[in-house]
Amino acid sequence: METTSVVSFDKLKKLASKEEVALLSKYKARRNYVLGLRSTKIEGLGVGVSEGYFVMLKLSLTFSAVEMLSTAISRKGNLGIRNESFIRALNSGKLDKLITAMDRENQRRFPSAKSELIKKWKNLPVDTDLTKFVYQCRNYMFHGSFTPTETGLSTSSQMRVLILDLAMSTLQAGDDSLRMWAKKRAR
Repeated sequence: METTSVVSFDKLKKLASKEEVALLSKYKARRNYVLGLRSTKIEGLGVGVSEGYFVMLKLSLTFSAVEMLSTAISRKGNLGIRNESFIRALNSGKLDKLITAMDRENQRRFPSAKSELIKKWKNLPVDTDLTKFVYQCRNYMFHGSFTPTETGLSTSSQMRVLILDLAMSTLQAGDDSLRMWAKKRAR
């Protein structure tokens, strides 16, 4: 999935405060980094493991960029991340290993929390906003005990493609939010 271009930065400078421009500059830099990030080659790791780390890193960095944008444009709550093929994969169980691993990590960190992630991410309508799922993935990658082997990402190229596609859907949601914000500001 390709994202559409973001609003011109020169136009944004005219619409935003100094503080907003600073945050939007960070979004632009992170966005460009994510778009340019094509692979990670990690010496000593197998191809599947390295690619598993790469897709989760790309998704996590993408969410970080969109989070920065949300702060800049004062958008709260869900970001409108939509991806029908990802929802179908969730509903069919193709991502159960990833969800189970995230749930185990959640139980390890918060022993009194209920183990309900599998139920939460099943039987979803295809237009479900995936912001909370991406947020959980990012937290698992950066704050948990993520491994591509435990999640199935080291052996499933299909899962890796789904995660990369979700990263692009996340970036697209950010770009769409920025366009809507700029349109409102221009009035």
